[in-house]
Amino acid sequence: MAVVEEKVLALEGKMEQVGTSLARMETILASLDQKVDRLDQRIDKLDMRIDRLDDRAVKLFLWVIGIQMTTLITMAAGLFAMVARLIPNP
Repeated sequence: MAVVEEKVLALEGKMEQVGTSLARMETILASLDQKVDRLDQRIDKLDMRIDRLDDRAVKLFLWVIGIQMTTLITMAAGLFAMVARLIPNP
């Protein structure tokens, strides 16, 4: 009977160690879950910032296109005026 009791005591000790290890692992996993949640929030904020920057880049690109078109029209009008002056009036 003494051998059985020793084995039971040894198993109880090992089970306590397993329980302690599981508790530590749960704590570590909870901490990791919080870090992942914070990382998800930061990624969401970064996505929003990238979207705003993308919208801004599109607006600026449209402004550049508008300025170029205005310049082209102005140059064409200037050339037309120069050609019109070169043509003799009857």
